Amino acid sequence: MVNDITYGREAEVWPRDYSLLSRRLQFLRFNDVPVKMVSCNGLSIIGYVAKFYPEEKVIYASSRPKGTKRIKISMEFIASLEELPVDSDVKPYLIEPEQFNACVTEPTRRDFFSICNKCFQQGVGIRVYMADGRTVEGKTTGVNACQVGVIRPNGNHIQIMFDWVMRITSSDFVEK
Repeated sequence: MVNDITYGREAEVWPRDYSLLSRRLQFLRFNDVPVKMVSCNGLSIIGYVAKFYPEEKVIYASSRPKGTKRIKISMEFIASLEELPVDSDVKPYLIEPEQFNACVTEPTRRDFFSICNKCFQQGVGIRVYMADGRTVEGKTTGVNACQVGVIRPNGNHIQIMFDWVMRITSSDFVEK
């Protein structure tokens, strides 16, 4: 019997460790990079990281860089975080935090490190099937036990949290 790693393995790290995501959030906040955050229930916001508290696993998003009108986002409910071009005509869009932080499904608690790391080492693309129905494609930029970074065909960098992933495949992947 072949072990199909495209469906992931049971997570070894629980609750999730968001330390690497925290480093990325600090960079985004410092450089006033607009972001699109999609929640585990498929709702999205577009804005800026105004503040965040890694020890509390909380992000405050705003419609302006370092803005004062903020909504509180729990990191555990973020399915993906996409960096948008700084010079784009992006229109910020925020929703009520209760909507964003509402969890309608259970996290998958799956670990997709094996397939993402093999694809990263081989320099091939991946296709991520999200629990909310989205499909994200691109090349991996790195992976840990909790998330994978992907460069999309449009050049945007996106962080995908494994708790909200159903499957990850790659048609270019070669078993060695």
